[in-house]
Amino acid sequence: MLHKFPPYILFLFLFAISVSVPTYAKISNVVKSHKKKLPSTKASKAVPRLTVTKQKQSTKTSPSSKTRSLKKNNQAKAKAIIKNGRAKKNKTKISKIQSPLIHEVFTDTLYSEGLRYRHFLFGRQKHSVHVAEISTVEPSLKVGIIKGLGRIDGLERLGDMSIRHDSTSRDTLYVGINANFWRAYRNTPIGPMVSGGEVVHLHSYKQWSSAFFDSKNRMTIDQFILTGRVKFNGHSANIDFVNERNDSTGIVVYNSFAGNSVPFVSPVDLEKAALEFIQNHSMNTDDSTETGLNMQTLREELTNAKREASIEFPMKKVKLRYLRNPVINREIPCLVRGIDSGEVQMPIRGCILSFGNNYTRDQIPQKGDTVYMRFTTNVADSIPFTTAVSGTPRMVRNGKAQHEAMIEGSHAKRFLNKNLARTAIGTDRTRSKNYFVMVEANNEKGKGATLAQMAVIMKSVGAWNAINLDGGGSAMMIVCGANACTNSTVPSGRKISAALGVFRRQRPLKSTGKTLNSTDKSRNSTEKTR
Repeated sequence: MLHKFPPYILFLFLFAISVSVPTYAKISNVVKSHKKKLPSTKASKAVPRLTVTKQKQSTKTSPSSKTRSLKKNNQAKAKAIIKNGRAKKNKTKISKIQSPLIHEVFTDTLYSEGLRYRHFLFGRQKHSVHVAEISTVEPSLKVGIIKGLGRIDGLERLGDMSIRHDSTSRDTLYVGINANFWRAYRNTPIGPMVSGGEVVHLHSYKQWSSAFFDSKNRMTIDQFILTGRVKFNGHSANIDFVNERNDSTGIVVYNSFAGNSVPFVSPVDLEKAALEFIQNHSMNTDDSTETGLNMQTLREELTNAKREASIEFPMKKVKLRYLRNPVINREIPCLVRGIDSGEVQMPIRGCILSFGNNYTRDQIPQKGDTVYMRFTTNVADSIPFTTAVSGTPRMVRNGKAQHEAMIEGSHAKRFLNKNLARTAIGTDRTRSKNYFVMVEANNEKGKGATLAQMAVIMKSVGAWNAINLDGGGSAMMIVCGANACTNSTVPSGRKISAALGVFRRQRPLKSTGKTLNSTDKSRNSTEKTR
C-alpha cells in the first residue's frame, strides 16, 4: 500500500515516527516516576479530608493513641525547654556569686620561701580578708598548736601566746590564728586537739569536722574520731579519757597539758573566775556558740571540777616515759618509771596512766615494764598525724563551696546568716598549700561574712577542702608578731583556748653548732600597697 504514496510523503511519515516514539517513551517514563512519588489524585484528596475529620472528632471525643502520644511529646518538650531555661538562669546567678571579686589589695607579701600573706577586700559587701598561704613542700616551715597557758583548760590572748612562745621556743611563730571552739566555764576545747603528737582533747562533738596534719604539714579534713588503747603484759584496754576524768572507773591518760601534777587543781576561786569570765565574754560579738554569764552554772562547773579532782586523787597512777616521740596512728612504747597515788608530778617527756577502781594493783603495769600506747583515727589511719584542730562546719568539700552546718548539727540562725568575723582553714586539691583565712568583723572597710559567703571566700582563695574554726569575738590573726587587723604588737582581744600556727624551724649552723633563723636573713618582702 505504501507504494501508492509519493516518495517524499513516505520519507516524512517515517521521520515523524522516529521522533515521536522516543519522545513519547520519555514522557511516559516521567509520568510513571511522578506516579510513584506522588499519590494519586483521589488519594491526595482523601488524606487531608480524613485528617480534618479526625481533628474535628478529637475535639468532641477522646483522641486516638497517635494524637495522645503526639500531645505528650509536645508537653515533654515544652517542660524541657522551660527547665533548661531556668537552669541556665540559675547557673548564671551562681557563677556571678562565686566569681572572684577583689576590689582592693592592701598587702601582698612573700615573707619567706613558702609563706605568702595577703590582705584585700572581697565581694560586693567588701569583706576584709586576710590570707596566709603556706607551702607544704617547704621543709623549713611547720604547722603546730599553741595551747592557752599550756593547759587543757587554759585561756590566753593570741598576742600573749605569741610572745610566750617566742621567748621559750627555738622555733619562730610567723602566722597564728585562733583554733578550736571551747566550752564556757570549763574552758576546755571542743572536739579533738593534738599538739606535737600528744592528744590534748580526745572526744569528738556531734558530727563536727576536724583538720589533721601530718609531719609534712599536709592537711586532711574529715569527721575524725580518735580512740586510744594500751597494751601491757599481754593485756589490752581502751583509753576512756585524756586529761580529764568523769568517774572513778576506766583508764585516763594525763600528759603535760593536764598541768604540772595530777590531779591538777586550779587555784582560781569563784570570784576571780567570775571576773575573768565577765571580762572575756564582754567581747561577745553575737557568736552563737556563746551564752550569757550565769553565776549559778559557773558555780556548778567549778564544784564539778573540784569533785573530779577529788575522784582522781586516790587513783593508782603509773608514770611513763616515752621511748619514741608520740604520734597519732603509730604505736608508742613507754617505760614504766614508777607507781603512786595521790598527787603525782608529771614526768618529763612522758605521761601518767591513771587506772580506775575497777583495776586492782596486780592488774596494772609494774615498774620497769613496757607499755604500748596507740591513738588511732577512724579514717586515714595509715597516716602519722602530729597536729589536729576541730571546728564546724565543713565549708568546702572536694571543690564545692557549700557549708554543711545543718549536717554537723549547727542550726542557730545568727551563726549561719549573720555577718560575723570568721576564721577558717583549708588546703588545695594536691595538698601542697594550706590556707589560713580570717575575715574581719563589720567595720568601716566592709562587712563580716555569713557562712555561705565564707565558703565562697575559701573556694576563691584556692581551697579544695576547708572547715570553719572559732570566730566571732575570738577571730584574730597574728602575722610576724603583729595583729593583722590593727598592725599593733600590743596583745589585745579576747582570750582563746588555742592557736594554730605556722612556725619557722631553726636551722643549725654546721660550723659553729649554733642556730640561725633562716627568715631573719631571707625575708623577701614584695609588699604591694594601693
